[in-house]
Amino acid sequence: MKLKTSCLSLFVFLAISLQTSADAFHLTHETISAASTANLDKYSNLGFFNPGHHKTIIRIHGLPEAENYILRWERPILLKKQYQHEYSKEVFVRLQEFLQEKGMVLVTSSMGFFPGEKVTWTLETEDGKSVSQPVTFSPNPIIIEMRSGKAKLQAELVRLRPTRYKITLEGIGSSEKLRLTTFSSGEKIDKEFYFPQGSLISLTPGVFGKEGGFCDLSITRQKGDQFSLSLPWGEELIDCLGVNSRPIVSDFSPIVSGWWGLK
Repeated sequence: MKLKTSCLSLFVFLAISLQTSADAFHLTHETISAASTANLDKYSNLGFFNPGHHKTIIRIHGLPEAENYILRWERPILLKKQYQHEYSKEVFVRLQEFLQEKGMVLVTSSMGFFPGEKVTWTLETEDGKSVSQPVTFSPNPIIIEMRSGKAKLQAELVRLRPTRYKITLEGIGSSEKLRLTTFSSGEKIDKEFYFPQGSLISLTPGVFGKEGGFCDLSITRQKGDQFSLSLPWGEELIDCLGVNSRPIVSDFSPIVSGWWGLK
């Protein structure tokens, strides 16, 4: 009987803790590809924001009462890393209604962000007394998915000068031999390797004496399936911020995060 009472008490404690966590002030995100916003009715209203670009919906949970709110975001790869903008609650509500969301939201697009760049957002009341848990995401992700959906390549831009990408692979067995080929401004690398899960590939595509360009990257699996993309570096990255630029990857499955970065 004592054991049952203890278990019941533990269950009640966990239930209360989970409910408290669910009610806490935090942000989650869903990043939708440009192709999905153009072709799927579910995301059709997002097409009105910067057509041809990816969209990220920031969902706001447990918003405390206030007249105005401050959105702060960090861009670690830039010299100026901190940015902010003030919003009224009315903006969140209008976006919720326009996008037919269940709760209040904000929306951003890939325009103005580097390919593979990660940013961190927090929302707080104007007086600074309530600050949300942060959410980190890539507004302009670089993701290549195999048709089967089981294997995936992701590239994160971690440095501008010299340009450096961090590349990770999912759904690849550690015993599978891969072939990596890169070609950048006349320089070529061709090598075979194994990719243990949890490891990464660090790619610095710059070429001595050149100001910028594109690095053609391909990773070929044993059965012939291939990841391939062209990664900008140096001055070419700056052009990616232009109004007429478009994401280097147009389509991928929606990227959805939960609280504490869980997916």
